[in-house]
Amino acid sequence: MYFRQLGIDECTIQRIETEHHGNVREQCYQLLMVWERMRTNKTKLSQIEWSLELIRKLKYHIDERLKAMPDGLKQQCHSILDEHSLEMAEKLPRLNS
Repeated sequence: MYFRQLGIDECTIQRIETEHHGNVREQCYQLLMVWERMRTNKTKLSQIEWSLELIRKLKYHIDERLKAMPDGLKQQCHSILDEHSLEMAEKLPRLNS
């Protein structure tokens, strides 16, 4: 089935087939809605990754471009950015080991 190729898990497909037994049009609609939610989640993931990259670049600019900045202030900035980086990293999905 086409929806398996889109990455929709077998359990979700079977649940929708059972809930809308015999109504292929509704099954397709519901599966397309699931796929759209999956795509939205991927967009959010890329936004998290973009945020982490922005934090990395800010830290680089603090170190390399703002050499006149007092060391204590640099450390505070790094501490704040590290805290936000950890918050963003917690939102990333974990890989199964």
